[in-house]
Amino acid sequence: SPLSLRVFNLGVFTLFRNTENSQHYPAFRDIQGTIRKDIHHGKKWDMCKLSMALQGTGDPIGWVDAKAGTRHYIYQGATSLVHELIFDGEKRHTNLSL
Repeated sequence: SPLSLRVFNLGVFTLFRNTENSQHYPAFRDIQGTIRKDIHHGKKWDMCKLSMALQGTGDPIGWVDAKAGTRHYIYQGATSLVHELIFDGEKRHTNLSL
């Protein structure tokens, strides 16, 4: 809801869409550095922490692989390392700074 976005928003939102299922995926970093996402369920949005996400100092960017339906989120963590979270039926984390 608009109220919850005003309460939690610190950084810039990223919004991407899966054209296969018409699902939208907004994500952002809150004032504590938690990387969060919203999921649309019918007429309401459910905000939650991106599981496995370490604290961030950078705003997330993301995309959906149209063929596989895999969601990718990339952001800068609190220790300046770049992280990628991948959701493809399983949840994976990759440190891209190595």
